[in-house]
Amino acid sequence: MPKNLKFSTTKKGPMRPSTALALLALLAVSASPARADLWAVVTNTGSNTVSVIDVATGTVINTIAVGTAPIGIAVDRRLNRAFIANSASASLTRINLANDLVDSISMPGSLPESVGVADKGDLVVVSSMEFVSVPPSSAGRVYILGAGEGGLTLDSSILVEDDPEGIVVFEESNDFWFASDLKVQEVDLTGLPIVAADVITGIDGVDDYEHVAVRADKAVLFATNAAANQVEVISLSTEVILASVTTGNDPEFVATRPGSNDVYVSNQAGGTVTVFSGVTPFGVIGTVTLTGATPKGIAFLPDGSEAWVAMAGSGRIIRINTTTRTEIAPILVGTSPEEIVILDVPTGAELVNDPGTLTFGSTATSSPPLVKPFDLTNTGRSVATVTGYTITGVDAGDFTAPTGPLPTIQPGETVTLSVSFSPSDFGTRNAILSIASNDPLSPATLTLVGIGP
Repeated sequence: MPKNLKFSTTKKGPMRPSTALALLALLAVSASPARADLWAVVTNTGSNTVSVIDVATGTVINTIAVGTAPIGIAVDRRLNRAFIANSASASLTRINLANDLVDSISMPGSLPESVGVADKGDLVVVSSMEFVSVPPSSAGRVYILGAGEGGLTLDSSILVEDDPEGIVVFEESNDFWFASDLKVQEVDLTGLPIVAADVITGIDGVDDYEHVAVRADKAVLFATNAAANQVEVISLSTEVILASVTTGNDPEFVATRPGSNDVYVSNQAGGTVTVFSGVTPFGVIGTVTLTGATPKGIAFLPDGSEAWVAMAGSGRIIRINTTTRTEIAPILVGTSPEEIVILDVPTGAELVNDPGTLTFGSTATSSPPLVKPFDLTNTGRSVATVTGYTITGVDAGDFTAPTGPLPTIQPGETVTLSVSFSPSDFGTRNAILSIASNDPLSPATLTLVGIGP
């Protein structure tokens, strides 16, 4: 059920050159070394760490200490930040993957399990099991946290039924779904703080829902049903169960393969992965028997050529060739790996401006200029050097670029800059600020909009 996205109007990714220039840049990149590395990031529940793996070499390149018993992980792919749910220490950890800096926030009384990222990384959703003294005797809580540059903040939370676990966030409609013991439930994020009434629907079950995944077209949700050894296929338009797909023993995690209709399910008690079609009639395609014990989280390479499975019982990542559905050489990580994500992390500088549009509102031609700030973040792993600003467009003269020394931005760091607006005439005034730098995709651009009286 679509809704207006409350926050997305001010949160845009970096705006890049025209299509023609972007094509030329793509051709240039294809003839030179890749501008980003693929990393896999794994939570090790028994080691209280996160392993970072270079996908190209299949080696662990970093181990980062987090809270106690980390389980869930989600990433803000725009700013390259990872969020970790630490179940035993009742906390959430954020890792800046560009510089390995870590910050965290305590969530007293909680047992955080799963994480989702919303609103271009500014909001984090955390599910937690809790035990309360009033019915229901076993309940849980969903937390909404802010994830701004100033630190993690707890915005609000609501008590929900059963034991909430896996989360999938729908940024387009500003809501999210999560699995709990007896329901798959939807929560509305249109307004904050969230309240009990924001739990807008629930699909009842009689068993043990664990985790959820969504089909690429956002029309169907897949929910693992551990007690029944099956995956429920749920229509998001009618909110009814379309089919039940039989899996192996104790299915827990479910993931959709990029570029195909295949759905992968980890069966933790059976040591297998079930593969089935995500379209009608949702038939099982095959089963992969894994070396090791207790398969958990699943992630795919961006081209869908490999599935990576965290094996909690054997401290390794099993790689599956998705064409032949056979194992590739495993990768040793920490103790009891639980969840895994795979993402691109730039090797050089990469500048992201936030927001993508500065809207100044209305001011008189004789009034002092209006000044608006914006953030410029280096999400890459090399130092970013800004070399200049250019304002273009029919009303370029109404706007003034940032002043002062041109910034040098360390990996993972953010600087705040300002643009001023002083209209020379009536009506809407428009321009573009271009920020030149050593980013291979330079310039980053910022849309400027103001109104004359």
